[in-house]
Amino acid sequence: MVNVVIILLIVIAAIILILAILVDLLSLYLNLRKIKIGRGPSGIPGLSFLIYWGVFTLGCVNILKHEYRESVKYISIFTILFIFHISCHFIIPIIYRSIRMRDN
Repeated sequence: MVNVVIILLIVIAAIILILAILVDLLSLYLNLRKIKIGRGPSGIPGLSFLIYWGVFTLGCVNILKHEYRESVKYISIFTILFIFHISCHFIIPIIYRSIRMRDN
């Protein structure tokens, strides 16, 4: 019974992480659309970052338990997700805006 609960929690965590990535992609779409049209809704920067921060927190908890290999895995995942997050909210929109301004 305990194994089923653990598997269910892992599946729920994976779904939440995938949803956070989808929120970042939606935010990127909204930002690019806003730049192209000139008006519209902004992105959603905070929600996905909080979920990514949860991954980082799991890595820190593993450091406190002296499970360094697990902590490196979680912190590496957080680093990749953080770079993805920053790219979706800042880097790609800034590059797109500069290209649009240069073309106009």
